[in-house]
Amino acid sequence: MRILDHDSAPYGSNNENQRQLNLIRNGTVIDRRNGPLGPQVRVAYTDRNIITDWTSIGQTGSAGAFHHYSCPDIGDNVTVLHWPTGIEQGLVIASNPTANNPTFTPNSIDSHAMAGSDGSWFEHEPNSGTTTMAGIAHLHIKAGEALCYFSNEMVQVSGAWTKEVGGSISINAGGQITVTAPMISLNGVTIDSGGNVHIPGSLIVDGNTTMNKEALAIPHCVNSDGSGGGT
Repeated sequence: MRILDHDSAPYGSNNENQRQLNLIRNGTVIDRRNGPLGPQVRVAYTDRNIITDWTSIGQTGSAGAFHHYSCPDIGDNVTVLHWPTGIEQGLVIASNPTANNPTFTPNSIDSHAMAGSDGSWFEHEPNSGTTTMAGIAHLHIKAGEALCYFSNEMVQVSGAWTKEVGGSISINAGGQITVTAPMISLNGVTIDSGGNVHIPGSLIVDGNTTMNKEALAIPHCVNSDGSGGGT
């Protein structure tokens, strides 16, 4: 605990009613850190001219099975539960929206949502069954065994989409696979939208090669034994 000025009343009280009044207080976060047991903040009570010790943040969910992490920002108004012994120690149970620091408002009152200070946000709206992630600069998904996507609808990417895979990729399609693009490039082999294929290296065909009647080989095709050479 730290006293903001020497003229303020000392912390604590022998008056039982006064101690009960201090069990639940609202204050302003002035500092924060990752403590030994999780996120912690220091809270200023301007009416008492007191700053708390490092105070832990109550987290939702389980302490062992599935962990949640959330820490109020500096300037947030928070509600703190204090021990009867004084207001220097306690547990932050909530951040409270204010006119200067309003909360994030999702598209529906039924939504589960969260937002970041960088403008990114996540929302699941159960009435329409829509989950939205927006404003994200980088999205990292790491799967130790399998990453599965099941959908009967179209997947649309409005910008660039880069996939880096350290291992193998297998595609098992029950139907037709269609790729439409102005230009397709595969290790230097290109296919344009007109169906023209450019191979910078060698083309090896183990089976038969059939050319249509009007097809041309420019300048000409030569067999491996030197025969051929016509057009």
